[in-house]
Amino acid sequence: MLSRTGIGLRLFCWIVLLSSFSTLLSTALQLYFEYRREVDVIGQRLDEIGHSSEASLSTSLWNLDTYQIRRQLEGILLLPDVSRAEVRVAGLEEQISLVRDRHPDRHMVVREFTIARPERGGPRILGVLHVEATLAGVYRSLYRQGMDILMVQALQIFVVSFAVLCIFHWLVTRHLIAFAAYLRQYAPRLAPAKLALRRAPRARPDELDLMVQSYNDTSSELYSVNRELAAANAALERDIAQRQIFEDQLYRKAHYDELTGLANRVLVADRLQQALVSTHRDGLSVALLLVDLDNFKNVNDTRGHAAGDQLLKEAAHRLAGSDRGGDTLARMGGDEFLIILPGIQNAVSAQKVAERVLKAFAQPFDIQGQAHFVTASVGIAISPNDGANEVELLCNADLALYRAKELGRNRFQFFTAEINDRIQQRLSLERQLRGAVERGEFVLHFQPIFSPASGQPTAFEALVRWRQPDGSLAAPGIFIPLAEEIGLIEEIGAWVMKTACREGARLSAAYSTAPRMCVNVSPRQLRAAGFGEWTRRCLTESGLAPGRLEMEITEGVVMDHAAEVAANLGTLCDYGVRLSIDDFGMGYSSLSYLQRYPFDTLKIDRSFVDKSCANPATARLVEAIINMARGMGLETIAEGVETEAQRDFLLAHGCNLLQGFLLGRPAPIEQFLGKETGPEKS
Repeated sequence: MLSRTGIGLRLFCWIVLLSSFSTLLSTALQLYFEYRREVDVIGQRLDEIGHSSEASLSTSLWNLDTYQIRRQLEGILLLPDVSRAEVRVAGLEEQISLVRDRHPDRHMVVREFTIARPERGGPRILGVLHVEATLAGVYRSLYRQGMDILMVQALQIFVVSFAVLCIFHWLVTRHLIAFAAYLRQYAPRLAPAKLALRRAPRARPDELDLMVQSYNDTSSELYSVNRELAAANAALERDIAQRQIFEDQLYRKAHYDELTGLANRVLVADRLQQALVSTHRDGLSVALLLVDLDNFKNVNDTRGHAAGDQLLKEAAHRLAGSDRGGDTLARMGGDEFLIILPGIQNAVSAQKVAERVLKAFAQPFDIQGQAHFVTASVGIAISPNDGANEVELLCNADLALYRAKELGRNRFQFFTAEINDRIQQRLSLERQLRGAVERGEFVLHFQPIFSPASGQPTAFEALVRWRQPDGSLAAPGIFIPLAEEIGLIEEIGAWVMKTACREGARLSAAYSTAPRMCVNVSPRQLRAAGFGEWTRRCLTESGLAPGRLEMEITEGVVMDHAAEVAANLGTLCDYGVRLSIDDFGMGYSSLSYLQRYPFDTLKIDRSFVDKSCANPATARLVEAIINMARGMGLETIAEGVETEAQRDFLLAHGCNLLQGFLLGRPAPIEQFLGKETGPEKS
């Protein structure tokens, strides 16, 4: 029924403790009052002894009857509790005393009575009666009385406490035990059974009934809430799982290339930084191999972007088989890949990986059922000589790659100080080139194009020159490729077009034959929306007739299927501007594109003209080009004519127009104004 930590045992202990305390307190008070009463009784007894013995002792003292005094003191000692009786004679040191108990007692009641004899002049003091009564008997009586009270009260306390405990157990604790046993079996996910206590029903519910009812209501609500929470928890777990998947996808998108599955720039920066820290601590080096696919744009242009994506996936697969086990392979964007080689001791390890990369690209790619040969160029930078941090390494690897491209592609190139010097020169040239149009540093020179029949120039080609700070003129080959690369060609081309149209109008007014103005147009200009309309405004502002302007475009531009190119060329043709194919034979040399637009002129590249007299195969090729152009109704211009043998060969085969140093060098417009000129005399 009782447990060591149960409420019943604690209640029993508290009842015993409080009852014992109250019993002890009441018993102490009762004994105290009994003690006071007994002491008062003894005091009254001593007072009676003194008053009753005063007369007889007075007579005995007057007669100095010692015997009689002792007999009286013995009678006093026979009384209860009296332990000492003593008579002191006045004026004498003599005293008569009787003691019952020789052991002194600190707890006693003492009385002294004066013994006097009445006389005429007043009472005469004969002595003093000293009486002492011990309290030992009182204490013994109180002890027995206290023990009796405590024994009776202890029995009463135990009986009452046990009875209260049994009643409390019957009314409360057994139901609490049943309540606890029920709760131990309670399962929140199962429908709860109703809690019922083993007790008789009551007309008016008491506290236990209210508690049971509250619990049953609460358990029902908890079951309902638990079901809702279980459903919400399941939904939350699904949401967390979805979120985890989403976060994994975000992490992968943030750190890996979606097309190839390789690491991207973000992950490369972290991997490269870790590699630099760990390898430099061990006294080793880190090599960066920047890999770029050669002529990848041709695949995109001819086969479409889907074929380009397929090529990139296959290239990533081949590169993965070329690196070492612990290396990092990443796609930096477009057709550019990066390989991080941590922990190398010298450049030999990087060279071996680069050789495996080139070998991997030696086999053709099977793209949409067709074989495509795509090579790769590799730039290599090694820390710490080529850069102490990731930014310098990447920059120098890119410079080495650029040099590998310049040297003919399909090769690897280590970064060197010479490459850095060349790039610094290029950067310096780029800084000078920016703003050159606003500063008025460009000038146009014009080279005449002669007709062998009339001996007069039928056209002038506008050639841009860049005036340097020392007064010299830089040829287009020095700055035009850079301008195309950094996006300045449109600005320069616009200035050339405006200036050429204006000067062409002046030449048309100066010559009776109204020569044409030939202007080279870059691919970026033709891809710019509205270029055709802009050209028409330039012609209107300058006063040059549209038929007097001839645009020289390359074969690659015509092969471009961009909508802007088609729209611009269509606008120019509708307006009457002449179109010329520049450097024919150096590009795609496809006759199909000649049917897309009404071309007027076909320009034979100077490389063919230069070899026409020395190489029979080239001579036959030039003859074939002239005959083909004649058959298609196109006018032919041979550029780069520098010898009389070349001139005679071209005239013999029916070339329409000639251009070259033999006939006339490029010169400022002032040399051709005010007079009609013929070919220069050699």
